[in-house]
Amino acid sequence: MRTRLWRLMALLLIVTCSVGITSCGGDEEKDEPDDPYVEDGYFYKDMIVGKWFSGTYGLAFGADGGGYDFAPTGDIDEYFRWHISGRKLTLNFEDSEKGVYDIVSLSFSEMVLKNANGVFSTYSRWTGSGAGNQVDDEPQVKGLLANTSWKGYIESPGVYIELEFYKNGTLKETFGNESKIIRYSEDGNKLMAESGVIRNTFGPEATFAVNGNRLKIYNSYDSWSLTRQN
Repeated sequence: MRTRLWRLMALLLIVTCSVGITSCGGDEEKDEPDDPYVEDGYFYKDMIVGKWFSGTYGLAFGADGGGYDFAPTGDIDEYFRWHISGRKLTLNFEDSEKGVYDIVSLSFSEMVLKNANGVFSTYSRWTGSGAGNQVDDEPQVKGLLANTSWKGYIESPGVYIELEFYKNGTLKETFGNESKIIRYSEDGNKLMAESGVIRNTFGPEATFAVNGNRLKIYNSYDSWSLTRQN
């Protein structure tokens, strides 16, 4: 009798453990792939600021979170407040109407949005005149590096680095297999990056020199030599 009872208890213990393991295995969270273009929406927030046009109407985004839509003539139609979280763009209009869009892709020159009905819209950055120019606080960096791309091999630690400088004051650093979007600024021949590999290597202020298709970034104890890609 004791032997049969012991076997029954052992069987129950095995079943319980099996169920527990299966349950735990099902609760494991899969790691989401890293997206170098999104860091708490930071990259999209910087890139979207400005004016965009899609054939029949345009959208203007201010750096302060305000904006409006406008006609091809540049006349303003309606004002809104905008917010980005990850890949979601939300527009809150003055009449309490709300629009939520998926950001499918976004570059300096083109933006693709998908609305709640699954309809895609492609926008190009606005280059016209009129009311569309009333967006305030558009970040624009003027300097030798703005809208350029550079690549080079860094002997220590033995990886390639690629730097893409945008006019809106953001910089995409690709160091080996890792990418990050950060803010940067220029002052004469001084380059300031708020974080990332440049700041970690050269400190809060690096010196740079452009000679043809070559870029040198350096300080008193280190230097990089990069080749222009665009």
